[in-house]
Amino acid sequence: MNWFEQKILGLLVKTHGKISKPLFGGLGHIFMLHRVLPDNLRNQFTYNRDLAITPEFLEESIQYFIKEGYQFVSLDELNIILNQGLGSNKKKLICFTLDDGYKDNWQYGLPVFKKYNIPITLYVTNCFPNYTANLWWYWLEEKISRNSSVIFNKVEYSCNSEKKKLELYNKLRIFLKNSSIEEIRAIARDFFDKTDEIIKSEVENLSLSWSDIQELNQEELVTIGAHTQNHVSLKHIKLEDDLRKEIQTAKIELETYLGEKVKHFAYPYGGLEDAGAREYRMVKDLGFDTATLNYAGNIFNQHKSSIFALPRYPLGNSISREKLNYFLNGVYHFSTNQFNKTINY
Repeated sequence: MNWFEQKILGLLVKTHGKISKPLFGGLGHIFMLHRVLPDNLRNQFTYNRDLAITPEFLEESIQYFIKEGYQFVSLDELNIILNQGLGSNKKKLICFTLDDGYKDNWQYGLPVFKKYNIPITLYVTNCFPNYTANLWWYWLEEKISRNSSVIFNKVEYSCNSEKKKLELYNKLRIFLKNSSIEEIRAIARDFFDKTDEIIKSEVENLSLSWSDIQELNQEELVTIGAHTQNHVSLKHIKLEDDLRKEIQTAKIELETYLGEKVKHFAYPYGGLEDAGAREYRMVKDLGFDTATLNYAGNIFNQHKSSIFALPRYPLGNSISREKLNYFLNGVYHFSTNQFNKTINY
């Protein structure tokens, strides 16, 4: 952000959305959730606490959106709006998505969405219902929290204070996120001491089963989307054939279980370092209608031609009302994207 853009941002913040919302508020917003957990379960985690939202905070957020006059739409409806326009309905839009396929989405999340008749998209990564997911983000937190030092890739790291533990978690998190599925499996075995049997047991405890997913798919408010076979950072897959296999295999398996076309896709991790032009093109070629990122931004008419790189905001208990308003009024969009409405690719 250059000097001029910083001055513009300061003006947008000071005017509390009066200037920014008409210019950068867009048609609406897509929100990204992962887990939905009561506070006592959410607080079992430190570094992964923000991966979960409490049912109470979710409901408070929904009530706030209603108060502010937002309309809740599904991804199918959003796709139609982007292609055909809003028509006579000029209400701002909110679209909810949940990633991975955690069992608590059904137990704690769906009752809240059903209470307010809100459609959701649940992006399933197939390694969850197949019980083969490498839950390294939880394993890493557990490993670091229980030890004063760890040896990773033959290097010993001290983690004998809370500051060092957090620094090490963030350091190794980046490495693991950018690793291949083969590398992660080796790390699961050699660093985390996870056998296939242990992995199956742990994932089964957290994940929706295939029968759960089939049942959820019968819910009028629920759309099942795809989220790859193994939840790896797609941009770090070197060979295009391997990239295609990672996405297509998941799509075919999902469609076999559901008996219908899977139209929506989310990039694992979803930052610009995890997906780019090659991945957007691949998702389009494989017949999806939309694809979402984990990247800040609002939805604009221009996303009609950028529909495989739709931005999303995270929503969780750590999101203050002030920050949420920055999402809604376009300030955060400008701070991230400046004058760009969409990601160029």
